[in-house]
Amino acid sequence: MRGLVAVISWGALASLSVACVGPSRATPSPSVNVVYGFAGLTAEDRNDEVDSLRATIVWTTAPRAISPYGVSTWIGYAAPTEDNSAGANGVSYRIVQIGLIQKSPNDFRLFWEWDSSPTDHHFKTGAKVALGTAVRFEIDHDEMGSFTLYANEVEQASVRVTWVPTAIGVFAETHSSDDYLPGSQESPAIISGLDQRVAGRWARYQGSVLITNDHYRISNRADGSELVWDSRQ
Repeated sequence: MRGLVAVISWGALASLSVACVGPSRATPSPSVNVVYGFAGLTAEDRNDEVDSLRATIVWTTAPRAISPYGVSTWIGYAAPTEDNSAGANGVSYRIVQIGLIQKSPNDFRLFWEWDSSPTDHHFKTGAKVALGTAVRFEIDHDEMGSFTLYANEVEQASVRVTWVPTAIGVFAETHSSDDYLPGSQESPAIISGLDQRVAGRWARYQGSVLITNDHYRISNRADGSELVWDSRQ
């Protein structure tokens, strides 16, 4: 996010608002006390043509999760919610994502999630990940609507959805204003090697800054890595 605070449009937020909210089952929309927070990069131009997205994520400082929903950092594809009256509360249920999540103290794990509607919701957690461990995530997408999700080149899931992606991005996410992002100024989370593949060719991902909380910070290093942290840490 290159040190900037974004002006958030409803469309941008809805496109990559996701719901790491529970086990793999159909779930209702989040309760009204869930306040999604984001710090990351989003792109919404010709993303149906992006057939892969990848990034390496390292947590060096633990997040602080007050809410039961957890704090996460992920890469993902998404599309805006079709009907905000369907219980989505402005949150898109058309997403595919993979990354790191903390849902209890000192328990950091791989996770992946995919949704097509509020009643077609899938959430999985995987192996534990120690602080300071770099994990390389990748999502491959084909024209048939299938996505294959990888962590350190190991396939975690292959899924199919009913929608066409219009947004891709990388975000740290919270579910309460009292949750802290992973990372402090002295020891930030690091997102590196953020690339997208179009027509078989990898290139540097270019996205717009999206920050939803005055405490969230992002800085861009000379090597293209993004440093993410919470000023309260």
